[in-house]
Amino acid sequence: RKRASVIELPSDLNASDRVPSLRSGGLEQVSPIYWALVSVVSAALELAKMQQTKEDDYVPGDDGCDPLGRYPHDAKDRKNMTRAPLHDRH
Repeated sequence: RKRASVIELPSDLNASDRVPSLRSGGLEQVSPIYWALVSVVSAALELAKMQQTKEDDYVPGDDGCDPLGRYPHDAKDRKNMTRAPLHDRH
């Protein structure tokens, strides 16, 4: 409640200071526009991923994000890394 009041928004907490959930109730307070937006964005992301999996060079789990530079550049090393058991990776 304090955070919402700082930016002058109504609080979504119920009477017992719980967030809206299936268990504690209160989901009817969340805007249907929010749920529609979440559904559309989720569907769009899933469809984009499904299209990517149809490409010949698709590797499951490789989203092109390697901030630490640990993924090998050599095709042979990449193949070995993807086939190695998880406990052998360092």
